[in-house]
Amino acid sequence: MIAYWLMPSAPRRDFFATLIAEIAQRFDAPIFEPHLSIFAEPASAAHARRVIKEVAADFGPIGMSVAGVRFSEEFFKTVFVQFFASAAVMQLSAAIQSRSVHAGSYHIDPHLSLIYKNMSPDDKNKLAGSLRLPFDEVMFDSVAAINVPNEARTRAGVESWEMVAERRLKNVRL
Repeated sequence: MIAYWLMPSAPRRDFFATLIAEIAQRFDAPIFEPHLSIFAEPASAAHARRVIKEVAADFGPIGMSVAGVRFSEEFFKTVFVQFFASAAVMQLSAAIQSRSVHAGSYHIDPHLSLIYKNMSPDDKNKLAGSLRLPFDEVMFDSVAAINVPNEARTRAGVESWEMVAERRLKNVRL
């Protein structure tokens, strides 16, 4: 499986990477790159590299407003930063989907996960409630393709994700 990610630009990327590492250490959880998932498909690394190259040339950096820190029952949305959907991120996701090997629909829910772990609702609520972001908007300036093994719902599975391509979006804002 290939997952396509939108990556935050510095200094937000560094902020989120540090926060993810701190939370992971506190809760004995996996460490992963900060990202916003925009599509996933069963595809080869070679196909993903072509897609990334094409879309990076067509899109500029994307700013997204923070809607809040939330939690859910889903493993991949244990505690996360929710963003308001923007036309630009929807267009980028659609551009990747249009180049997909396998047709299908993908519902984009723009969020950046901070931890992947099975936790009690109370622990998730406490963690989400304790987090305050020192900003209201995040710029995303690159797109990446990640090789995700079939069983990714474990620490070893998450930490085995492999980036097969990353490209900076061109320097034109949408």
